[in-house]
Amino acid sequence: MPLMNWGSAVNAGKARAATLLTAFFSILLILAWCLTQKFPQVSIQTENFRESPRQLDNPNRGFYCLLAFQIADEPTDYNLLLDEMMKDTSGTSLSLVEINLQNYRDCALTSAALTNIDNLFVALKHWEKQLIVRFLYDWDGKNLEQEPENLDLILTHMEQLEYVLREHSQSIFTLQGLFVGHWGEMHGTAYSSTEDFRVLAEKLAAVTDPATYLAVRTPAQWRAITGQGTPGGLTGLAARLGLFNDGMLGNESDWGTYHTSGESLGRRSRREELDFQRQLSLKTPNGGEIIIDNPYNDFEAAVDALNTMGVTYLNRDYDREVLEKWEQTTIWDGSCYNGLNGLEYIQCHLGYRLFISQASLSYDWISRSLEVEIQIENTGFSPLYREPKVQIRLLRRADGHIADFDLPQELRRLAGGGREESPVKYSLHLSLADWEKGRYALYFSLTDTHSGQSILLANEQDQEDLGYLIGSLELS
Repeated sequence: MPLMNWGSAVNAGKARAATLLTAFFSILLILAWCLTQKFPQVSIQTENFRESPRQLDNPNRGFYCLLAFQIADEPTDYNLLLDEMMKDTSGTSLSLVEINLQNYRDCALTSAALTNIDNLFVALKHWEKQLIVRFLYDWDGKNLEQEPENLDLILTHMEQLEYVLREHSQSIFTLQGLFVGHWGEMHGTAYSSTEDFRVLAEKLAAVTDPATYLAVRTPAQWRAITGQGTPGGLTGLAARLGLFNDGMLGNESDWGTYHTSGESLGRRSRREELDFQRQLSLKTPNGGEIIIDNPYNDFEAAVDALNTMGVTYLNRDYDREVLEKWEQTTIWDGSCYNGLNGLEYIQCHLGYRLFISQASLSYDWISRSLEVEIQIENTGFSPLYREPKVQIRLLRRADGHIADFDLPQELRRLAGGGREESPVKYSLHLSLADWEKGRYALYFSLTDTHSGQSILLANEQDQEDLGYLIGSLELS
């Protein structure tokens, strides 16, 4: 071997030896430092989560009860009325409140009438149900005899109701209709032109809280009012405007909601309108009532349609013949819903149905931190339309001290409806450096910001006072 090459090899060997020696002493220093530190002993237990078939009494979804009131000048004890009307409303978190203004078809609302309407909302608040509200002039299918003869008077009524609608906005989920039409359903009215509907909708939007949803009877009316052919890129009124359908699954056209042979008066075919609702229901709620026993509301066909339309709420009393038909069906699909009847299955899936699909707790010894990861999915027919308050809550068992950690509000993107989507994943990094020794518990909590109600999850675990137990740890 040439002398120069042999010397280079020796030098290279010395360099490697020096590097290894440096690494060795570095490891020794790290170990020595670790021995001087007082690392806590950390014991962690994480809960296992599975979806369950339990019914959830959550806000802004599910079956609703119907309450109807005719407004007059005479003082009315709404507390007494509601005590009687609410006797059989268990299992519902929504009420459809119909408010008939027929007595004022030829004049402005009096101060006595406005006081009665305000008192009605005050009395309703006691029952802690979110409200679907419909103002109308007709209950008899004789709307042209009942509604005001002047559009300006209807607009005046809307303006007069602004205080009440804003004052009680926390209780109102959506407003159905534009005051006009048979049963307030926007047909059989003198004010059915596109311009009239647009004027009424814009006025109703102006006098209500921006967080209150509005709803019209058909997709064709929605397109006429908003001027949009598709429900994409929604802003302003369009972003608040949903649908209600009181002819749902009644026949091929949902009793005039769709056209049966192409486009007519702005209506499209059933398939096209179902696809339209599938898109619109990603942003605004859709609901109504099922009518008339027929093949379109047989159980499997109904589930497919309700899922496609993204239905959030339904009348719990109508049509009883259809609801009983669903009740006579039994679910055998290999899921957690095995053994439920069809009515129970649909009730479970109306609106959003959130559950924890995965959760994990781990300890990082280098950063002395607890790593929390939670994954949320939605198996309901529709999204959650109001972002809840999302928290991790930490309980120190020794003294009951609670620390709350807010998480991003992004659950609205869980579309539901069987749409392929990635779950929402939450990650939280909690430094344990200053934590006292002892036992701790971590909870996951969702709260509706309008009603203040807790949002229940479709897991096998029961909700506790602080939410759903994710896991426990002990520092010693």
